[in-house]
Amino acid sequence: MPFNIEDVQKQASVSATADVQRQRLRNDQQAYKKEAERTAIGKLLADLKSFNGSIKDVSAVAAKHSVDGIATTSLRPDALPGEYAVFVEQVATKFSMAVTLNSGNVESTGTLAFNQNGKNFTIDLAAIDRNKDGKNSLEELASAINAAADNSGVIAKTARAGGEMVLLLESSKTGVSSGFSLSSGTPGVMADALVDAHLTNAKNAKIRVGGEQGAPVEQASNTFEALFPGVQLSIEKAQQAGDTPLTIDVGPQRMSAKENIDNFLSKVNELFANIKVLTSTVSVSRPGPLASDFTARQIESQLKSVINAEYGGKALASFGIMSDRIDGFKVKYPEGIAADTAGFEKLMSGDGNLLSSLGKILDSYSDQSNGPLTPRVGQLDNTLNALTKEREAIEARYDTQYKMYLKKYSDMAARIQSIEGTITLINSRGSVFQ
Repeated sequence: MPFNIEDVQKQASVSATADVQRQRLRNDQQAYKKEAERTAIGKLLADLKSFNGSIKDVSAVAAKHSVDGIATTSLRPDALPGEYAVFVEQVATKFSMAVTLNSGNVESTGTLAFNQNGKNFTIDLAAIDRNKDGKNSLEELASAINAAADNSGVIAKTARAGGEMVLLLESSKTGVSSGFSLSSGTPGVMADALVDAHLTNAKNAKIRVGGEQGAPVEQASNTFEALFPGVQLSIEKAQQAGDTPLTIDVGPQRMSAKENIDNFLSKVNELFANIKVLTSTVSVSRPGPLASDFTARQIESQLKSVINAEYGGKALASFGIMSDRIDGFKVKYPEGIAADTAGFEKLMSGDGNLLSSLGKILDSYSDQSNGPLTPRVGQLDNTLNALTKEREAIEARYDTQYKMYLKKYSDMAARIQSIEGTITLINSRGSVFQ
């Protein structure tokens, strides 16, 4: 009976997998741990950045908008009081491409070439079959695009619509310059699908300073950093012709107002709660991803020192603001602030006092060149790159072992088939001794 090649391939795969299973498991565990740490540090940086923004929001100035839903503003301590008018003509958008395929697989040979703003990168379709099933799924293609080392800013996702698979491609940034093209180097499923791909062109953000007929300003991002002193403007919705311009009124606010105090303390407590989760050692079996990270704990300690410090001989506790393990920071004695609002304003908003000191230390944390977390990020990135290369070597060994076992089992099956054929022939002719 002829041997089944699929059975031989399956057995070869089982044997090759057994040879690399321990290395795969160890690599997966190490990569999971380091990726969790890298993600946690990213979360910590994002939390610190968000907290820094909230510090600016409760600083000595505030912004009021004449119309809601058009834009948001973030104020730096150097923001100048004044009234600013803008008209939002157009919101910046991303470039996108939807490629629909009748099946969930693409060809296993050839290349896909991306060109984005003069930068090129290529996907080798012969190298994306991660599960070694001999087929290139749309998910494997999307993963290969996202993982491409020279990817210039294209994000790939997959979806299912009306029973068909769709490859969704989108630029990582907004603006006309984020547009890209995609071409297939060989005829096939992708080349055919690209003919009918649905494109959505990117747009730049366009505003006019002063009103609908004011000075035009155009850029790729929806966030305008330098329009007005100390004011960061992020547009969200375009206005219609004839609409009243958006007016931004920047003026002084009282830090001693109850809503400002409550907002500030809420943000402080939220930050420390997030850090506590990341650095938790409560569970021995499942500690926080940064439980053993000295830098994360050092940042927490430094922030608490700044918040609890005395400025001009007074601290938050001097005005009835206390902290404990359960509630965090809280106004426990409101009369402390009411008795000396000027002193509280000075503590919070004076030059070199609490808010400005917090702002300086938070700015240093987010410094991409010299921040305290920068070396840790670099170490983790290097480790993850090394683990990726190690995984590639493991998969290369799997391929080698698979080929070796495939030949071995194919030869063995062929010999068995030959023996069975000989036995069948002898039985069909009868014994010579009969």
